[in-house]
Amino acid sequence: MKKITLEIPDDVFKKIKESKQKDIDINTDILAMIGAGIKKRNINIAAEKYKKGSISLWKASEIANVSIHEMLDIVHSHQKAAININKSLLEKEVKNIEKSITKMKVMLTEMNTHVKYLKTQI
Repeated sequence: MKKITLEIPDDVFKKIKESKQKDIDINTDILAMIGAGIKKRNINIAAEKYKKGSISLWKASEIANVSIHEMLDIVHSHQKAAININKSLLEKEVKNIEKSITKMKVMLTEMNTHVKYLKTQI
């Protein structure tokens, strides 16, 4: 873990102390606040890029580190990025889903082969 020194304005430090949870040291509390801020920033970046049509919903969910369903909820609830259905992005989404389905089919075929083999060994 890296150690840093920060200069925080008095009013900000006062707010941190006031909002600090009991039974938690201030360093742990500040780290939690920083983590929450980073997550919020990543969600906002992803939503803005999605809104502009520069990335797919799938990619936005990766950037925000949330599921596609959560990203869709975020887009709706924040109203920062209206659902942007762009033909090329939609085609990319469909291709990603098709690739996932193909991989799953291969895995199922391999599993069935293993099950058949194991049945012959019993």
